[in-house]
Amino acid sequence: MKQNDIEKTIGESAGRLAESAVERSIVRITYYEEILNRTREIIAEQAQRGKLSRFQELQDCLNELEDYYASPEWKDDFALDESGELPASLRRGVLSEDGLDHALDDGIKLTFDALNELLELPYALIDIFPERVPENRSESYSEAEKRYLDPERLRGIRGKIAEVLIKLGCYFEISVNRSDEPRWTNDPSPDKIASLFADGSEVFEIRVVFPSENALFVMDGCDTYATMYGASERLSELAAKLSASEGLFLWTPDADQ
Repeated sequence: MKQNDIEKTIGESAGRLAESAVERSIVRITYYEEILNRTREIIAEQAQRGKLSRFQELQDCLNELEDYYASPEWKDDFALDESGELPASLRRGVLSEDGLDHALDDGIKLTFDALNELLELPYALIDIFPERVPENRSESYSEAEKRYLDPERLRGIRGKIAEVLIKLGCYFEISVNRSDEPRWTNDPSPDKIASLFADGSEVFEIRVVFPSENALFVMDGCDTYATMYGASERLSELAAKLSASEGLFLWTPDADQ
């Protein structure tokens, strides 16, 4: 094969590869543009209808956008846009750093606004004690608490609470988050839930949203109990039964305490 034929073949192959790269980019941008538009729609709707109305769908969208934004593919797509290789008619808001940042920030803000509203609702405890300890027994309580805060015993308590949550997840949709991370996981596997509670770190809390019940579960790393805010009658009933099966108690502190 002559040199000019070789160069022609290489040029044709490079052209096909470039065309293929642009086509893949167009498909990818179109997909994530739809995700971005859906995210904005959900944020606008939840602001009107209630912040948990499409909670899981919002978290899925935010996770997808975040993954794309941090990926080499987004950088490749952005570079193709900058070099003018994408069709002028292609909608590409997802390649705007400001547009993506605003959508992600708005979604995270809406999520935390929802959590703050749930924290204002009536609450109950999933606890190793069945009711509040009297003030005149505070010294004994402090000694008992030291015993249960022993790392090995605390892991055992957290493991029991994890089992309650795993079983509740069979009845309700749940979304789980660590307070030191912005990302939420929808309907996590039993192993994922168990691993979160097995960590035992004091630097973060575990948060679980029950979107259909407008309820929130919170457990700090250094506590021997978990708190459920806004639980419906059905959720409370099941949580009480499942807690009892693990040797735990669900109780409601006095309103004036």
